[in-house]
Amino acid sequence: MSPLKILVLFASIILTTSAHAKRGGYQHDYHDSVTERQERQHHRIERGVQNGQLTRREARKLYKKHDRLISLERRYRRDGYLGRKERNKLHDRLDHFSDRIYRLKHNNRERGYHHEHHDERSHGYEMRSYNPFS
Repeated sequence: MSPLKILVLFASIILTTSAHAKRGGYQHDYHDSVTERQERQHHRIERGVQNGQLTRREARKLYKKHDRLISLERRYRRDGYLGRKERNKLHDRLDHFSDRIYRLKHNNRERGYHHEHHDERSHGYEMRSYNPFS
């Protein structure tokens, strides 16, 4: 095969791969651990509460869902190993949960409080530090 054909073939593979990645949207970096994603999502909920983007009810629902995802991860890790299928399932659920957080934070619902007067105990939830294995 001539060097020109090899170069054209190599360039077409690169272009096809990059076009495919762009169409696929966000792709997971599986080195980005499940626990790190859960922690970031927890902080997104906290920020939504603090800045008034989430109602008390929305925050409670998200915290419950967050706790269920942590429980699922613990169940998968019981044997000391998070397998590929388990990790993929968790990432899929975290994708859906991330979308849910976004939708609730941007649904323009009236909030019954403002962050200047925010007292987390009076809103029926507790601001918690994140520890998935507590």
